[in-house]
Amino acid sequence: MNIPDLKTEFDKLRPSYMRLAENVKAALIQFLNEQNLDFVEIETRVKEFDSFVSKIERKGYKDPLVEITDICGLRIINYYPSDLKSIEEILKNEFDLIESSNKEEEMEDDRFGYRSFHFIATIKEEWLNAPNYRGLKNLKFEIQARTILMHGWAAISHKLSYKHERDVPKKFRRDLFRLSALFELADEQFERLRLERKTYSESFIEPDSKGENQFIPRDKLNTDSLQALLNYYFPDREKSNDISELVSEITSLEMDLVDYNSAVRSVITYLDEIEKEENAVSDTLIKWAQLGAARTVLDLTNDNYFKRHKGGTIPEELLEVVENWREKIGKNS
Repeated sequence: MNIPDLKTEFDKLRPSYMRLAENVKAALIQFLNEQNLDFVEIETRVKEFDSFVSKIERKGYKDPLVEITDICGLRIINYYPSDLKSIEEILKNEFDLIESSNKEEEMEDDRFGYRSFHFIATIKEEWLNAPNYRGLKNLKFEIQARTILMHGWAAISHKLSYKHERDVPKKFRRDLFRLSALFELADEQFERLRLERKTYSESFIEPDSKGENQFIPRDKLNTDSLQALLNYYFPDREKSNDISELVSEITSLEMDLVDYNSAVRSVITYLDEIEKEENAVSDTLIKWAQLGAARTVLDLTNDNYFKRHKGGTIPEELLEVVENWREKIGKNS
């Protein structure tokens, strides 16, 4: 096929690849969220015609519209190396995988390079009846999955135009090897820190004489110990990515983890009913997240904290509910 004819065919297909990229990205976001896998972002791109022709010239394809598998490309950038295996399982279950490769396993021990998982896939047959996927049958797409540090290394080495060892002047190779090792070590250390934080959080939960788990405030107040407390008392409420402000609020009240744990235990049986009453007087549906429940505990148990809210941005009718419950709890204590 000559270049003008090839461009005509490519231009006809490119809108379908654009739609494919958009819809596969939406599906990936849903799949990752369903598995509670945090990610930085999902990038998409569809090749421009010049890039398409350049690859044909480099690789010598005879039927490029069939043989080139990365006209549509997506990249999942996540946080931790261990999540890459979970992402691989999602892709195996949710798409028809044609091939997969682990670039790290393919590298020799004495070589540097960017590490990532690569997959070539098509959408499943049963998806084709959905409006978003009609007309996308047999269109291949490439998905790369890599950690943010892998991505950083790839971006920097690409900027330097170093993809292979042969690209690097000999005088710079030792420095590149050392830098590559540092990126890999940092990935491993963040993974280790993640596991140690999990172990630390679990250390606050201890069974009592009846075998029932209890929260034991065995360390100082910090973001991890407070998050462990919130997870124990409010496991079904939405978590916050940053509870450092709440730590500061509790500390400013001259409370420690033991004090706050006692405060939660003293009012936790009332919280569901208070939430229902706030919903009854509010124009909008209220569903406390962990932070909302945590701050309501402070409103109920700490006079100084409640005074700060009076005259603030919290609607008067909601403050009135809390104030009534403060009186009830005070009379019952």
